Amino acid sequence: MTTVTLNVNEWAEEQFGMCDLGHRRRTERLVKYAAQAAADPSSSTPKQTESWKDCKGAYRLIDNDDVSFAAITAPHYAATRARTEGTWLVISDTTETHFSGAQVQGLGPTGDGGGRGFLLHSALMVRADGKEIAGLAAQVIRYRRKVKKETSGAKRLQRTDRESVIWGQVVNQVGRAPQGARFIHVFDRGGDQFELYCRISRTGAGWVGRAAQLKRKIRAPQGTEMKLGAYLEQLSVAGTYTLEVPANNKQPKRQAKMEVRFGPVVMPRPKHASAWVKKSGIQEIAMWVVEAREINPPKGVQAARWVLLTSEPVESFNAAWIILEHYEKRWLVEISQPHCGSSAAVYQVAA
Repeated sequence: MTTVTLNVNEWAEEQFGMCDLGHRRRTERLVKYAAQAAADPSSSTPKQTESWKDCKGAYRLIDNDDVSFAAITAPHYAATRARTEGTWLVISDTTETHFSGAQVQGLGPTGDGGGRGFLLHSALMVRADGKEIAGLAAQVIRYRRKVKKETSGAKRLQRTDRESVIWGQVVNQVGRAPQGARFIHVFDRGGDQFELYCRISRTGAGWVGRAAQLKRKIRAPQGTEMKLGAYLEQLSVAGTYTLEVPANNKQPKRQAKMEVRFGPVVMPRPKHASAWVKKSGIQEIAMWVVEAREINPPKGVQAARWVLLTSEPVESFNAAWIILEHYEKRWLVEISQPHCGSSAAVYQVAA
């Protein structure tokens, strides 16, 4: 095994040396403090810095209005997105931060409303056909505020400050891939929104996302409108694979036999759409659906199942397998073990 020693000074200069903080000395201070923090990340600021004078300099830097989250992180995002070849997965998810007991102005409610903190929606960029992690392509911070609860879905969609807009904000930040490269956005049920598909399409990127609801209406290839779940029941099995399911929720690990189905669908614009969607003029979006479903699960165990919606053409079992592998990498953004686990599976193509 090869051991790589990280030079914190080079890393700090690479990540923060191009930050525009209104004055070059602030940028130099940021680079210095970033190196100090990286050298001893678990310590407090006084212990990370070399002297009390140095510590006060770090505090003054943090307290300066020009030293914002956006200003500090923008160069890293730009460098991450500047890939000129290959296909890259842009994996998005939201992290809820808590500052228990901290008296900090501007924080919003978290959890069940009793906590204080903010939401951080991040997009991690990973090579589609390998394990290389490029870095973060974009991030959005959201502070929750108490708002009047709307009973009507139509009224909620007209609110421009609704929480779900962070998905589209990240897509807008990421933007178009450089010439020669391609981006594919990967997300869980939270991103299953018609508006998000529209926004991704506008950037020329693709997507792989988990369907949030099987009751939604789609149009099948023959032109028949039906629920997504009903359409899946009509699809034939394209192949099978064996999935190693880890132990969880007091259930022992097991080998699950998974059936794979796929087919084309057209998603019409929902009855209740946001003002942005209406203005876009997009009436429908053609895509593909890939389903992996466990057959004959053990007694008392809920069958594993993933229903994925994707912009990528899926006309064979191997193509469906690639979509499953893309979604498997979504767990990297949570620093968790893969639950969709196709990489170690054994599969068969249906005759």
